[in-house]
Amino acid sequence: MKTIKSILFLLLVSTSILTSCSKDESNKNVSENTKVSTFLKSFYSKDFSFGKSIETTLIKSPSVASKIAEVDDMIITEVFIVDSQIARGYVFTSKDTNLFLYFVDVDRVDYKLTSYDIKADEIKTFENIDELIKYSTTNKLDMIKIALGSENDPNLTDKRRFWGSSYSQGPCIGDTAQLYEDYYVFGIRVSHHAAIGVDGGDMFEPCGMH
Repeated sequence: MKTIKSILFLLLVSTSILTSCSKDESNKNVSENTKVSTFLKSFYSKDFSFGKSIETTLIKSPSVASKIAEVDDMIITEVFIVDSQIARGYVFTSKDTNLFLYFVDVDRVDYKLTSYDIKADEIKTFENIDELIKYSTTNKLDMIKIALGSENDPNLTDKRRFWGSSYSQGPCIGDTAQLYEDYYVFGIRVSHHAAIGVDGGDMFEPCGMH
C-alpha cells in the first residue's frame, strides 16, 4: 500500500493531493527514530505498532517581515496500541531530517486529546473533544483525514494557527470586544476560552486588533 502526500495551506482551508510515497520507507524512518520510540514507550507503557503514514507539505503564508512563504515537509504516522481498532496516536516527523516534531494522542473513550510540541517542550491535554465540530467530521479527529483535508471546518478562519496558542475577539460592543484565547493542534481549534488579564478579570481591546 502506498501513502499519500497532501499539501496543507496553513492560512488557507483548501488542501490538495500531490503525489505518493512508499509506506514501508516512511514507517522504517519513524520506527528507527529512537526519540519517537522512547517517548511512545513512556507515554503508553504498553505495546504499540505503527500504521500507515502520509507525507504532508505545509505552506505557511509569508509574514510581513520576511514576505517569503515557508515550506515544511512532514511525515504523519499512525500509532496503534493493543486491541485498538483505530489509530490512537499520531507521530509527526520531518521528512528531510526524521526529526521528531509533534505528537497527538486521541483518547476516544474518555474524550481527551493530548498534544506534544517537542520544540516548545509543551504538553497539553484537552477534554470533551467529542463536543468539537471537527470530531464528527474527521472520523473522531483522525489526523490522517485532517491532513488530507477532505472537509472544511466552519470554525476555522484565515487567521488560525497551525499549532499553539492564538487570540481571537468576540462580537464588538461599541468599539471594544472581549478577547479569547484559543489553542490549535494541527490547524484545529481544540480550546476556546475567555482570556484572563493580570488582575484575574476578563480582557477587552479595540475591535479589529485580532
